[in-house]
Amino acid sequence: MSPETHRWFRKSLIQRRKELADNSQHLVRALQTSKLQHAIGSGRDAADFAVANHDEHLSGKRITYQTRIIREIDDALKRIDEGTFGCCEDCGDSILHDRLLAVPFAKFCTDCQEIQERVRPLHRDHPGMSI
Repeated sequence: MSPETHRWFRKSLIQRRKELADNSQHLVRALQTSKLQHAIGSGRDAADFAVANHDEHLSGKRITYQTRIIREIDDALKRIDEGTFGCCEDCGDSILHDRLLAVPFAKFCTDCQEIQERVRPLHRDHPGMSI
């Protein structure tokens, strides 16, 4: 992969990381405000609280997902620095450019990713096992 391509991916990843971090901070502030309103009591009925709790749950899940993607982006930036970006961590082959455009933090080529997805469910039942 050319240095220009690495620079483009670095810039793109940094921008995406910033967007995710900003969005996560916004969600955290919204959750804090919502929890404060619950504590104070706003005259809402049980249905209002149920909807608010559901919204908080979904926001929490989004924050968790965005945090995971930020970690994946950080790992990809590290691979760019190390010169291993775009190489499959399993087989060592190049990851297709189109795949990196779609998932710029991809660690595996398409074939190895499919294997990971087939194997991963087997390990969910065994918390001590990792891939």
